[in-house]
Amino acid sequence: MNQLINILNGFVYNLRAEPELLQIIKPLIIVFNDQLDITDRAKIVKSYNIMESDDMNLYSQIEQSILRDLKDVDMISLDQFIEVVKSYTVTRIGSREIYKVMDLWIQFRWEEVIVDREIVTEMYSYFYESGLISSKTISNLRKFI
Repeated sequence: MNQLINILNGFVYNLRAEPELLQIIKPLIIVFNDQLDITDRAKIVKSYNIMESDDMNLYSQIEQSILRDLKDVDMISLDQFIEVVKSYTVTRIGSREIYKVMDLWIQFRWEEVIVDREIVTEMYSYFYESGLISSKTISNLRKFI
């Protein structure tokens, strides 16, 4: 597991991995998917997508584990949530379900979200540009910038 994290940090997240390496570590990512932090899983999806490794099976498996974590609303921090938001709004490869769950997550954690203006601004920016959550939530975020 530590070797996988080192490879991810050294090559995948900074977009330096060759396509062959992406294919070699893919089975490890699948095996350790549930043990990886939600931030790592979100970064993997974003990195693989940016490096044009269109592996819908991998994306789907990771998304399902991220959805499971997001549905347990209190399980993840705001910083972790922002990484998921960034990854899925930049790549636009998520299913409709993940964007609905993100919208609900914001509603459930609203009081915590609006306390940090920087986080609200970042969320608003990603969602406004992508339009991937409800316009009502985007408008509500806008009020706290």
